[in-house]
Amino acid sequence: MKIVSVAQMREWERSAVEAGVSEENLMVLAAQGIAERLDSIFPQADEFIFFCGKGHNGCDGLLASRYLAQKGRAVRCYSPYELGQPDVLPIGEKHISFGENSVLIDALLGISGRSGLSPEIRAVTEKYLQPSSNFVVAIDIPSGVHGDSGEISDGAVTADTTLTCGFPKIGLFTEESCARAGRVQAVPLALPGTWVSDPATDFEFFDIHAARWILPRRRWTAHKGDCGHVCVVAGQEGTTGAAVMAVEGALSSGAGLVTCLVPRQIYHIVSGQVMEAMVRPYESIEELFYMIPEKASSLLVGPGIGLHEKWDDFLMRVLLERSRKTVLDADALTVLSRKSVLMDSLHGNVLLTPHAGEMRRLFNGRGIPRLNAVHDFVGRFPAAVLLKGAYSLVGQKGFNFSVNSTGNPGMASGGMGDVLAGLCAGLCAQGHGVFDAGRLGCFLHGLAADIALREQSYETLLPRHVISFLGEAFQMIRGVGSQPNFLVNGR
Repeated sequence: MKIVSVAQMREWERSAVEAGVSEENLMVLAAQGIAERLDSIFPQADEFIFFCGKGHNGCDGLLASRYLAQKGRAVRCYSPYELGQPDVLPIGEKHISFGENSVLIDALLGISGRSGLSPEIRAVTEKYLQPSSNFVVAIDIPSGVHGDSGEISDGAVTADTTLTCGFPKIGLFTEESCARAGRVQAVPLALPGTWVSDPATDFEFFDIHAARWILPRRRWTAHKGDCGHVCVVAGQEGTTGAAVMAVEGALSSGAGLVTCLVPRQIYHIVSGQVMEAMVRPYESIEELFYMIPEKASSLLVGPGIGLHEKWDDFLMRVLLERSRKTVLDADALTVLSRKSVLMDSLHGNVLLTPHAGEMRRLFNGRGIPRLNAVHDFVGRFPAAVLLKGAYSLVGQKGFNFSVNSTGNPGMASGGMGDVLAGLCAGLCAQGHGVFDAGRLGCFLHGLAADIALREQSYETLLPRHVISFLGEAFQMIRGVGSQPNFLVNGR
């Protein structure tokens, strides 16, 4: 699904009208989709309380409330303005009371907001639409968040989820706006009997439909030799868990064989915990390159290996072997950032998986917005990059930038990145290019974490839980089983 600017969204709507779809019908489609989504996300909600503005966003909210009422759901609508609608009450000076099981809906401004919130709207957002025990849902984009830049106005809404109409807006995915938007869920506007081309844009929202498109069906006659061989170089004394998590991520990717090379000091610990992998000890970093299995179709280097200067030469040897797909993570990224000659040796079969701090090191300590950072990296280097975080970004020259749609705050714990790196290396081993492995691995990783919230909370979610639900994530992509209620399960 495309991610668009405000201008692109308006141009698409104009094209739809020219193709014979009235503005009223577009609004009806949006409202029906919003109502259906609210009804399914919050089946136990006592009531839905809509705060409606006087523009299109307010009309979407008002219509959605009426569709919910037709379904038998309890709704109330309020506005800081006199809208002249019998089912919309002006707020005025009154205090609105509601129960703890009420859902609050922001339909005040949407993408029309450009230069801050008016005093009337800000009074509503600061009183009712900030973090509380009640769920807050924004329609299209949280009021006070700019649809293009993601700039946050004073008093901007903080939502638990945003139901964005038609296409996700690019302003939802900056560092600051992610925290205001919560989980972004797209509400497509299906135009029956009418074809309107998607906007031309460089960004895509990677969802379950895109994942289904690139996840291959395994042949009935497949054997382990058909499914790729991953070699993992990870761990040292004190970081055995990094090696174990990376190997288990690779094992759970569908790879046929996994070899793990670890220092002899931790060999017995790692080999005793990953029974399905072939664990081999090495004595020195100098000999390590020659221990990589000749038939390994992908290589992962980095989780917990440390920062010894001898890793510089090892990475150079790895990067000079351009035919093998290689994932560099964690300590390998710090080693990479130390020497420009290593950065200049990156090639199109390499995937880097930095978090924000590692990305800054790759850019010599410069802190630049994450969308710009990925764009700049892709312009300078042929490798693919997966910038981890809320709405992880994947980019490589020649492809649209991919924004991941899965994952949750419970993933903010050590070891999650090791699992992801192993998963991506395993997908590479099975024939995926590094860009597709990055975006599919990221989606699977986040989806498994979302499914795990059926049993865990944000506070108790651990990497091992993600690994245990990867099988269900694969099944869900293939259309077996239902998607979890991402929002309600985790809060």
